[in-house]
Amino acid sequence: MKLLYKGKTKDVYYKNEREVLLAFKDDVTGEDGVFDPGANTVGLSIDGAGMSALKMTTYFFERLKNIISLHITSNQT
Repeated sequence: MKLLYKGKTKDVYYKNEREVLLAFKDDVTGEDGVFDPGANTVGLSIDGAGMSALKMTTYFFERLKNIISLHITSNQT
């Protein structure tokens, strides 16, 4: 896989023309060991943060998939 983007909290890899892989990290933004979602630097690592980000992202992608599916279905009738 080809690395497309290396970020503070996730890396994005190219899999093929229809898929990318989001690799979430346990790194979180903050300063001096204090979590701050508005910070611009990695401040600490929290066990399970990557898994939580994956679950939240999966939730929103599933919702979007359902909305897009409903939109396509309703436009075909």
